[in-house]
Amino acid sequence: MIYSLFSVDIENNKKIFRSTKPQSISKINYIFSEFISSLQHVIYKDLYNYVSIGLSNTMFIVAQISKDHSISEVNDYLEKIRTSGVDDLFDILISFDNILYNGYAINDDIQMIKSMDSQDEKIHELMLEHRKQERKELEKEYKRQRNQDKLIEKILTKEKFKNTFDSFNEPVSKILTSDKPVIISLKETVDCTISSENFIKENSVKGELNLTITDEYYQNIKIMYCNIIENAKFSPFLDKELLKEKILKVNKNVQTNKKVPLVKYTTKHSQLPISIDCWSSNEDGQKVDSLTFTASKDIKNLYIQFNTKKLTRLEIDGRYDEINDEIRLNCGTIKKDDSIMYEIKHSERDPSGIFPLSLSFETDMVSNLKITKVFSKDDQIDDFDFIKDFTINSYIIEE
Repeated sequence: MIYSLFSVDIENNKKIFRSTKPQSISKINYIFSEFISSLQHVIYKDLYNYVSIGLSNTMFIVAQISKDHSISEVNDYLEKIRTSGVDDLFDILISFDNILYNGYAINDDIQMIKSMDSQDEKIHELMLEHRKQERKELEKEYKRQRNQDKLIEKILTKEKFKNTFDSFNEPVSKILTSDKPVIISLKETVDCTISSENFIKENSVKGELNLTITDEYYQNIKIMYCNIIENAKFSPFLDKELLKEKILKVNKNVQTNKKVPLVKYTTKHSQLPISIDCWSSNEDGQKVDSLTFTASKDIKNLYIQFNTKKLTRLEIDGRYDEINDEIRLNCGTIKKDDSIMYEIKHSERDPSGIFPLSLSFETDMVSNLKITKVFSKDDQIDDFDFIKDFTINSYIIEE
């Protein structure tokens, strides 16, 4: 299979690129850099090969092909382009489109075209001119569509990022729309900063327990609990005598549709949910960062994000999304004590590396607080929700 066709003029830095599937700008730049760094007729890589022919000392046409694709066949196609005498990038682009059309190679009889009589040549020139105009219109339409797609992607991505970085526990917005008349919500917010050597710079977990009622019947609600975090602070508006019995009750009648704070606490992870093992090396002018992320508890929807604005020749082994100047690694689920590894390459001349990394994930609450029973006017009720919201405010890995 032919993955891509491109032409590059090293002297004038002119480039054109065609591919059988959409490619990111960083990937296209990497393909150009990978070829230019070798400049050989055939370049063998682990997952694909490059086959090239020179149109001049500085201008080359190149095919990126699968490992099982015939090198001689591709060489014939490139040779046809070379012997046709084309030196205009637009004509080369048309030839590329013909070769990649529907994944099949179309053999233009270029020699026959060159031997046409004057009338045929004029007709052919008109056809080519028409094709150029069509191509220009298609390029304009493609550009408009790309801009529209980028705008849509940006909007969707923002919403997706927002949803992704929220906890898989019930978010606060859902508390207000719960259909239960009594809502007890426990929220934990995590701020953590560590180095690539796992030195802890910040390890903070802030928690708060709140009560919301939507019916006046439940204004005198009493909540029995257990396993509250040591050194937790209780609201001064709670009944102090009932607190001795591990019962939460507000002294005054609770207003409806108002969030009433009951308990708050500050603690830390006894063991970081995710640690990192980072090894760096140099290879063919690139810096290679081998990153291993290990989970101390079950982790869901792990995303790792870093900025690529100052990175070149970027190559990533693994699933990722690219949005503007940000790369987001989609790591998925990691079971307790399991690991996931990524290898990231970029030019060793880049002024900065991949750090800092920003992590988002879902995991269990630090607190093991439980609500055992809920009473209203001394009657035990089941018509309540106990909703947990675990939020990563920041989880940063610095160099």
